[in-house]
Amino acid sequence: MEAIGLIEAIIAVVKDCPKAAWHKDKVVVESAKILEMLEKLKLVVQTDGQAAKNSIALTDAPRVRKAEVDPKIFGVEGEALIRQAKEEASNLRQAADEYAKNVLSNLQIVVNKMLRNLETGKERLKKYQGEEK
Repeated sequence: MEAIGLIEAIIAVVKDCPKAAWHKDKVVVESAKILEMLEKLKLVVQTDGQAAKNSIALTDAPRVRKAEVDPKIFGVEGEALIRQAKEEASNLRQAADEYAKNVLSNLQIVVNKMLRNLETGKERLKKYQGEEK
């Protein structure tokens, strides 16, 4: 799902780019911004694929309650796995926050465009009403 949100954000950025003067179907894109978003998309797709593989592997594992797990019984390997899981959870939270930020930014752009359109419409209406009198 996060990949779809990133794709939508990339589409929105490209749609908002200024048209190139030399060609009507080309736009001028800020490469750093697009590349950053594509890198995030790549990471999300890789993470989702790995998560799916891990999910399949874990379906056969017995269910254990959190209270029943003592990391010390797994030794150094268990502590490393817990540390890795916490890091992955932190990365996922950070990616989710970034996705939410992108969605809200795109929504803000749309709302601002709508506000400008409303103001323009109101000005035209005033002008039209002034011409009638």
